Amino acid sequence: MTRLALSSALFSFLVACGTSGDGVGVDSGETVGLDADTQAMLDATEAAMAGYESWGQIDGWQGVQPGDTVHGAFVDVRWNETALTAIDGDNADPMPIGSIMVKQGYDDADGNIERNLTVMNKVDGYGWFYASWDAAGDNLTAGSPASCTGCHDAGSDGRLAL
Repeated sequence: MTRLALSSALFSFLVACGTSGDGVGVDSGETVGLDADTQAMLDATEAAMAGYESWGQIDGWQGVQPGDTVHGAFVDVRWNETALTAIDGDNADPMPIGSIMVKQGYDDADGNIERNLTVMNKVDGYGWFYASWDAAGDNLTAGSPASCTGCHDAGSDGRLAL
């Protein structure tokens, strides 16, 4: 897949679905109703997200961008180095294990009115692990992103497909 085609696919992925230094915090407390394995993956994902505000963004998608979705009218999306390397590598392989994408949702273009925080973490032996938090930092959901695939099924080469 060419870099231009991948960028177009990524744009579709990003609009369908954010981070800033003043983003939604993560409540690292236990979430009611999660089984022990899901809670352990949530805890590991929260630890792996540390410092996400400084992670890179893809070309053409820097800062707060229009989103107009469940994630907010505006989003700011960050990728860890593992994911950015795969995106820049221009290969046909899926995102590797350890790839993390964090999306901060906002209700305003300036990124002042926080809506939510969403993370996708590709976990060995599990696939994509999904979690989201509200503006207060309370965990809303964690586990398989089955409810997300309608919007995020753009990756025909497997990079973005969940």
